[in-house]
Parts: sequence; structure tokens; C-alpha cells
Amino acid sequence: MKKYNKYRLVRKGFNKMRVFKKHELDNFETIVKMTQPVLMAYLSEQLKKYYDEKDIVVTKDYILAHGTIPVALAAHMDTVFKTTPTEVFYDTRKNVLWSPDGLGADDRAGVFAILQILEAGYRPHIVFTTDEEKGCLGAA
Repeated sequence: MKKYNKYRLVRKGFNKMRVFKKHELDNFETIVKMTQPVLMAYLSEQLKKYYDEKDIVVTKDYILAHGTIPVALAAHMDTVFKTTPTEVFYDTRKNVLWSPDGLGADDRAGVFAILQILEAGYRPHIVFTTDEEKGCLGAA
């Protein structure tokens, strides 16, 4: 296996993160500001853009979409915070999103990433679960 010098990689620009595009920031902010029930309804509708309705299962505990490739992605829809953030900030210098209210981004980022993957044209199997922060109730 070829060894890589991390300092050489930095000089070649491999340390640069891609900056969010405006519509991506708007989508992420929309996702983190939703309550779990609202996000569940939103995702149920979003999945209809990418999957046949017969391939989507929606219950009170999870959403499942049967994909066409042998990959499964999962994310939970709840957050540890009691309320959703009122403001979301993007530090372009450090390429960091944050909120004084907390983002709940431990898996809202996962939800966002899955939607980006679908937008890119991939069709993995998808599972969105509820209440992970309350003992993985939706995943049980």
C-alpha cells in the first residue's frame, strides 16, 4: 500500500472542505428546525420523489424505502433537544454550522446526507427511525 505524507496532502489542497451551496444550507436549516413529527411527514413526501410509493413503508416508528442497490442507510429523526433551533449560523471561515439552541445535528446531518445521496441519483435502502434519543424506540 502506498504511504501518504499528510503534509504533502495538505499542500495539495486535500485539507480543504467543500463549502456548502446556498440551497444546501437552506435545506439543512429546514431539516434541523423541524420537529420529529413534521420531519417524518416531510421525509415521507421527499422519498416519493425518488422511490415508487409501493417501495415506501411509513409507520409511527419508522420510514423504510426499498432501494435498488445493495446499500442500506439509516438515520434517526429525533434530537436530544426539547425544542428546535430558532437560529442557525454558518461560519464560512471554519466551515461550521452552529446554533446557540443546539442543532440536534448528530443525525439531522445524517438525514441531510441521505437526501443529498438521493439527489445525486443513488437509490439505497433507507431507514429513518423515531425516538433514538429515548432508547432507540423506533428502531426496536
